[in-house]
Amino acid sequence: MKSFLAKPFKIIVSLLLIITIIFASVFILKIIFPDEYGTLIKKHSKEYGIDVYTAFALIKAESNFNPDVVSHANAKGLMQLTNETFLFCKSNTSLGNDIFNPENNIKAGMWYLSFLNNKFNHNTENVLAAYNAGASNVIKWLKNENYSADGISLETVPYEETRNYIKRVRSYRKIYYLLYPQYR
Repeated sequence: MKSFLAKPFKIIVSLLLIITIIFASVFILKIIFPDEYGTLIKKHSKEYGIDVYTAFALIKAESNFNPDVVSHANAKGLMQLTNETFLFCKSNTSLGNDIFNPENNIKAGMWYLSFLNNKFNHNTENVLAAYNAGASNVIKWLKNENYSADGISLETVPYEETRNYIKRVRSYRKIYYLLYPQYR
């Protein structure tokens, strides 16, 4: 009788352990990949036609959700906008003056992503490359046969930092998509 009950007990304990590990892993991943500012991100991504998961991933890659961060290139806030980019966005949409204010920064960043989407025909790789390295660089790369055979899509991104950035944002997007189904 003892051995008859031992096997189901071991199976139940094993299943409970697996379930606990899964829940703990999701809990930890949600700490590493938060959905802070979710309401603002959802609102402005919808307003400007930006994929909400790409927006979360981009903010994670750019600032790790720190609204007060300033980069070595003097990019500021959640979406790491330079003063020039923020002023460009501000001239095309209604924004407050504080670049560090999450509402202003996210709205400006989403508008800018929409601008880049239109400029680069919704080609995500080109848009992410432009967000990281600048639209003028992407335009040059698209004209160069070493980087683009058709002038529309990049086959190679010459900056290693930008290549890694694109990979990172794409990876983060997949994680956000799996962790937060409520934004679908």
